[in-house]
Amino acid sequence: MANPNQKRGKLSGLDLRADGAVAVYQFIRALNKSYEGTLTAANSPLIIDFRGDQGWNSLQGWITCDGTIVAGSTNGNIEVSFTRDGTTYGDVWTMRPGENTNLMGFDIAKIKLEHTGTDSEYRVFLV
Repeated sequence: MANPNQKRGKLSGLDLRADGAVAVYQFIRALNKSYEGTLTAANSPLIIDFRGDQGWNSLQGWITCDGTIVAGSTNGNIEVSFTRDGTTYGDVWTMRPGENTNLMGFDIAKIKLEHTGTDSEYRVFLV
């Protein structure tokens, strides 16, 4: 669980200046979380609970499927889905070895990674 005393970032806001100019401030989060490992039949499905770890949903980041080198070739697809509310998951998509998905604006509470028959290394970075 995230430390409640740790600075999480600056809140967004609106500054109405006397000269009529409007400045909009965007939320900047200072904390991030990295997850990496090998997805196997034994640990699948693997649930990455960003909200549980940090206390808020991720609004940006990326996920990479590194696969596994078997007999000189890279194998190991990963099936991925995510939830905004922590319960209801959307559609599954397949990531192949070497693919990277940008998660900018996805609003993620949890990500689910599922094994597809061959072990696969993965890397997830969320802010």
